[in-house]
Amino acid sequence: LKLALEQPNLGFVRVGFEQFQKWTDPMGGWYEPFDTPPLQLTGDPVLRVGRAWIEAGLTVPDLPELKVGYEFRYRDGTMATTQWGSVGTANGEVVKAIYPATKAIDETVHAVKFDVRTPVLGVTLEDNFRGEFYDSTVRRARVDYFTLGNSVPDVVTRTTDNGSHFRAVNTLRLEKSVRDWLFFSGGYLYSDLDGNAGFSLETFLPGDPSQSPFAGDFSNEIILNQRSHVLNANTLVGPWHGLTLSAGAQAEWMRQRGFGQATISGFSSPFSTDLDRLATDQTLAVRFTRLPATVLFGEARFQQE
Repeated sequence: LKLALEQPNLGFVRVGFEQFQKWTDPMGGWYEPFDTPPLQLTGDPVLRVGRAWIEAGLTVPDLPELKVGYEFRYRDGTMATTQWGSVGTANGEVVKAIYPATKAIDETVHAVKFDVRTPVLGVTLEDNFRGEFYDSTVRRARVDYFTLGNSVPDVVTRTTDNGSHFRAVNTLRLEKSVRDWLFFSGGYLYSDLDGNAGFSLETFLPGDPSQSPFAGDFSNEIILNQRSHVLNANTLVGPWHGLTLSAGAQAEWMRQRGFGQATISGFSSPFSTDLDRLATDQTLAVRFTRLPATVLFGEARFQQE
């Protein structure tokens, strides 16, 4: 569903909503020598995917061109997976991974944006901002072992993964045509990401409710911080008698800090991952179009990291 209201030389408002559903096969694998029907999940796993948005803009002549917007995206429901569990005979002589499995997904994204574009002293200046709030929880249930002839699995492991982050990205771009044959442009991008995540595993025996679930590996403290700066400059010379030259340079600096605390096999396990990256690259291109039905061109690129 989409609706657009537009007034020339004034502005616009656009809103919309869309959703679709995705079904996955509830059937597991099948092994003929077991002489049993294929194992199947209860109900049909279905995942709902959708988004809603609103965007408004100002397009008055001789005033800065403005645009603001908000978008909400989501995924909610269950999906069948091919991480099938083990099915075997009572004596364990024959074991096949054919027990179907699912994962439940609850994922939301809130995104905001703000754009402005305006000429300043003959230079076109454009600024774009994006902010994103993300949250996700995924729960899986995996059958570790199911004995043929039983009504419930012998052993089941439940896994929960959760994560959230906030990302802000802002780009600043300017361009100017000095002459008909000389053009310059430049840009700067800043990105900031702060996120956290966690996971937990627990194993239980469905056939014995008196047994408490066994807590496996878990972590509620995984942190990631990432900052990026990107700067570029470009020029275009020509065309002059069919000859065009272009050149550009870009520098990128990124710093990432990640750390956490987990319990693995009963032992406390701190961990960290840090990354500093500096990369620069340059491009140079030439193009000639005066020959009939022919374009001659050459390009070189240099990169340092």
